[in-house]
Amino acid sequence: IADRPLGTYSHFLFGPIALILGAWQFWPVGKLARPKGHRSVGQLYVLCCLLGGAAALWMAFYSQGGLTAHLGFAGLAITWLVATTLGYWHARQKRFKDHQRWIIRSYAMTCSAITLRIQLGIYIPLMGFEFQQVYPLLAWSCWVPNLIVAEWIVRRYVPKARPKRVSA
Repeated sequence: IADRPLGTYSHFLFGPIALILGAWQFWPVGKLARPKGHRSVGQLYVLCCLLGGAAALWMAFYSQGGLTAHLGFAGLAITWLVATTLGYWHARQKRFKDHQRWIIRSYAMTCSAITLRIQLGIYIPLMGFEFQQVYPLLAWSCWVPNLIVAEWIVRRYVPKARPKRVSA
């Protein structure tokens, strides 16, 4: 933390804000009743994800756990940044089904912070693993299962967008 305060504190600040804003965005009452509010909160969510994700990408290469952890956390950061960017881009294009599909993936990446803490609580105190033993695994297992579940939700519950017809 002391060696990289800008990246650390940016990630620690913007990540939790994104978690809260993302949860709010999935609440149907706010989304349907106040579309302008949904848009404003969504833009703030995107900003927090991009700032938190950029900081996470920078920090990934300094994480504990060696190359396996570096690559796992970098993969998470890149997936988070890409999914969020595509979700935002589709919203701007008024392709709301595609927007929904990508934002579900984005929020699954945002929730990897929760998954990581749960797994730390299981593997270290309950199962007796050492931090250095388990951290490289957690760098992957905190987000890959989230992405698999998000993909299942997207394919099961979000209809595909219809292609736009091109008139001749």
